[in-house]
Amino acid sequence: MVAVRLVPYSIDDVFSLLFATRQVPSFDSLSDGITQISESNVGLDGVVVSSPTFTHESVIREAISNNISVFTEKPVDETAEKIEALFEYSSNFDAELCCGFQRRFDPSYVAAADAVAAGRAGTPTMAHLFFADHPVPERKFLLTGGNIFMDLLAHDADYILHVLGDDDDVISVYATGSSSDEELEAAGVHDNAVVVVKTRRGK
Repeated sequence: MVAVRLVPYSIDDVFSLLFATRQVPSFDSLSDGITQISESNVGLDGVVVSSPTFTHESVIREAISNNISVFTEKPVDETAEKIEALFEYSSNFDAELCCGFQRRFDPSYVAAADAVAAGRAGTPTMAHLFFADHPVPERKFLLTGGNIFMDLLAHDADYILHVLGDDDDVISVYATGSSSDEELEAAGVHDNAVVVVKTRRGK
């Protein structure tokens, strides 16, 4: 395992701990990592992307162009068009691009999904999901870390549709957001949001 520093957020302490306890080599760019690992004849099996959304595209394209498969956290990129373009790009190389949602594998989430699937929870008629970050993320992250609908809602949308099953479809969505202070509002960043979704079966 190796680590690449992409953005100088307050994760430096995490990197330092990782390097010290796991003796993980670090690089300042993916290019450096690919070059040095190739020269060492160790080989690079894949790249895991866990960084602010705006950094994803360049890392994904560089890894894929070197025929290195990529597993990225959601969202793959900032718009549906960019996401489609990245999957299309990856199809031209001997590498896979995969996006993962870890909540599907959290034990408590798995238990709830299993209960619905087995009928132990009855017939779902409505789901109410609430999520909040605690403590509040750093201001720098709020301003550049992504969009609340793309970066955070993606988890809830994926999970609830996963629980309801593949035989249901979304037929309407209402969403609204607000900013809690003037700086966030000026940057077009929502830090509060409400979304109402209706499915074909009326849930």
